[in-house]
Amino acid sequence: MEIAHEPALRLVLASCEELQAINAKIQELQVQLEVLQAAVDSMDSPRHMKKRKLDVCDSGLRAEPTERGSAVPLMTNSGLRSDVDPEGTCDRTAYAIRASLADCMMAKKRLLAKCRSNWTKKTLQKDFKDSLDKSSEDCDAEDAESDFSDDDKDDDDRELPVFTCSARDYMRIKKKTLEGDGDPVCFAHDGDTEIPALSRWISTLTIPAKEQATLHLFVEVKNVLASVTASLEEKPHLTPQDRAVLQGRWRSNEAQLVIPPTAAKSKRTARELRAAHYGVRATGIVARLVKSFEGVSNAVCRDLEDSVTCGLEQMCRDHARLAAGAVVGISDNFASDMHWRTYRATLRRHGIFKKDLNIELTMAFTQRIANSWTHMIRVRLASSFRLKQRAMAPITALLDEFTASVPDHLKACAKKNQVSALNIARTSLGGARNAILRAWEEDLKRITRLLVPFVQLHLTEGYELAAGAERKKGISALQKKIFRDHLIVKKDTMFDEAGLALRKHLVAAIQKVRDTLDEHLEMVAKKVEMHMATLWESPVVTEDDVKTRNAALATLAEHKAEVERWIAAPRHSLRNGPGNPQ
Repeated sequence: MEIAHEPALRLVLASCEELQAINAKIQELQVQLEVLQAAVDSMDSPRHMKKRKLDVCDSGLRAEPTERGSAVPLMTNSGLRSDVDPEGTCDRTAYAIRASLADCMMAKKRLLAKCRSNWTKKTLQKDFKDSLDKSSEDCDAEDAESDFSDDDKDDDDRELPVFTCSARDYMRIKKKTLEGDGDPVCFAHDGDTEIPALSRWISTLTIPAKEQATLHLFVEVKNVLASVTASLEEKPHLTPQDRAVLQGRWRSNEAQLVIPPTAAKSKRTARELRAAHYGVRATGIVARLVKSFEGVSNAVCRDLEDSVTCGLEQMCRDHARLAAGAVVGISDNFASDMHWRTYRATLRRHGIFKKDLNIELTMAFTQRIANSWTHMIRVRLASSFRLKQRAMAPITALLDEFTASVPDHLKACAKKNQVSALNIARTSLGGARNAILRAWEEDLKRITRLLVPFVQLHLTEGYELAAGAERKKGISALQKKIFRDHLIVKKDTMFDEAGLALRKHLVAAIQKVRDTLDEHLEMVAKKVEMHMATLWESPVVTEDDVKTRNAALATLAEHKAEVERWIAAPRHSLRNGPGNPQ
C-alpha cells in the first residue's frame, strides 16, 4: 500500500502500535495461505490423487468436526477442486483466510487514511495560524498609528476543524449512495472523517447571535407586558382634572400634516418636514424629544464623519500612487495571458469579456486599502458610535421634568411609569443602533462597487481608440500599445479622483445615516410618550370590565414573571431550547 513520503508522517506510522499489530496479522495470514496453497499443489499430483490416505495431516490443518463428531482432515480428494466439490473443506479454509486477509488489508488502509488525515489536519491548522500571524504583523504598524491593540487573541479560537474525506466516501459511510456503489475505501466511521465535528463547530458559530437575539426578544416582550400592564392598572388617585392638566402640557399633536403641491415640490428636508409636523404643539413629549434628538443625530454623524475621514485622504493618496505604479504591469499581464482575438473583444466591450480588466485594475487600489478600511470600520467606527449614551440624556431629563410636574399624590405612579419608559427607550435605542450600523455597512459595500464603473469611465476613450485601430499586420501589438499609452497617461489622475469620489460618497452616506437615525429616534420618542400617556388617557371602565381587567392583569403578571426568569437565567439555559429555566 502506498504511503505518503512526508518524513513526519512516516515517523508517526512507524511508531503506531495498532499498525504494527495489523501488519503482523497480515503476515501470519499470508503464511497460512502459502502453506495451504503448497499443500494443495502437492495433493494435486496423480500419485496423491489415487491415494485414499490423508498425507497432509502433518500440516496441522484440520476442518471443524462434522455432525457425527469426527473431524474430517483437510486436503482430501473431494476438496481439491472447487468444480468437483464447491463446498469442500479446503476451499472453505482458503476462503476464510482470504476473507480475513482482506479485512486486515482494509483495516490497514483505513488506519493509514486516519493517520494521514490527522497529520494533514495539523499541517493545515499550522499553516492557517502562520498566515494569521503574518497578517497580524502586517497590521501592527496601522494598529500602532491608531492606538488600537487587540488583546483578546486566543490560540484556541484558531483551532479550526478540518476534514480530508471525499464527499463520495462520506456518502458511502452514511449509506446514502446507490446500490452497488461499494463500501467506503478510506474511513469506517463518520467520526473519523472529522465532518461531524466540523458540523457541530459550524452550529456553534451562530449561538452568540441567537443568544443575543433571544435576550433582546425577552426584553422586548417584557417592555410590551409592562406597557399593557400600565394601561390596565387602575389609578384611583388620578382625577379627570389631573388628566386634563397632564394632557394639555405633555401630549403631542398627532394631526396629519397636509403638504400643498408647492411644498411637496420644494427641496425641504425630512428634518424640516418633521419639525413642521410637531411644531403646532411644541411642548409635547414627542415634539421636545424630536427637537433634542436633532443634536444627538448631529453629534453622532459628526463623530462618524471624523472617524471615516480621519487619515482617509492621506491613505487614499498614498495607495493611489502605489496603485498607479502597478496597473501598467497588470494590464500587460492581462493582455499576454489571452488570445489576441479575445483581447480585441475585451477592448470592444470596454474591458469586460471573459475577464474584467476594470476589476483587476481597481483591485490594485482597493486591495491596498482593504486592511485599513476594515480596521477603520470594525474598530474605530464601532467605538465612536455612542448613540445610547447620548440619546438617553435628553429622555431622562424630560421624564424627570415630567415627574416633577405632577401632583404629589401622583409622583409614585409617575416614577413607576418613568422607570418603564426608560427601559423601553434603552431597548429601542439598542435596536436602532444595530439597524443603522447594518445599513452603514451596506452603503460601504455599495460605494466600493462604484469604483469599478468609475475606473471604466476613465478608460473608455482608451478602449475605443485601441478597438478602432486600423486593421493591418501587427494590429494586436498596436492595440496593446495604444491602450498601454492611454493607461500611462490616465493612471496618475484616475486613482486620485477615485479616492476623491470615495470620500464624496462617504459624506453622502453619512447624510443618509442622519436621516435614518432621525426616523428611529422619532419612533423612540413616540414609544416614550405612548407609555407615559397612560397617566392622562382615561380608559372606559364599567362594572363588567373590572373582572376581565383583573384576570388580564393576573395573566400578564404570570407571563412577566416567566420572562424575567428567562432573562435572569444563565446563558447556558438559553441553549437548552424550549423549557423552563432552572
